[in-house]
Amino acid sequence: MESVADVHAPSTVGRVPGQHARAIILRSQLLAHEDVALKAYFETRSRYLGSLPPRQAFNQIGEVLPTIIWDGQVIGTWSWQGATKTVAYTLARRRTTPQQRKAVADHATLLSGALRLGWSSTLHTPAEDQLALL
Repeated sequence: MESVADVHAPSTVGRVPGQHARAIILRSQLLAHEDVALKAYFETRSRYLGSLPPRQAFNQIGEVLPTIIWDGQVIGTWSWQGATKTVAYTLARRRTTPQQRKAVADHATLLSGALRLGWSSTLHTPAEDQLALL
């Protein structure tokens, strides 16, 4: 049985170049809690879970956790850290490559920047890479 890596990596504060940001978003998706695409059909969950135990994508009452999807497969979970205003994530062991881990880290950085705008008391115009996430 695979276990979740102890990666809980908070994303770094920074920018990801526009072209790279678009490539990341095409391959990886950080889905929200209770995303309907994952919850919809119990019978077909194996399509996106593969060999990943369901408890790593669903809580004890069947709610979908905020998940990280790579090319249609669940590879981890993520959460918003209010105290640091960053996205932290955990990736499943032996299910990701170094390229995927880098892309997820970059995606978490982009999402952190976009979400952080909602906590700011001053008006900001989102950058192109942040708008791509909305």
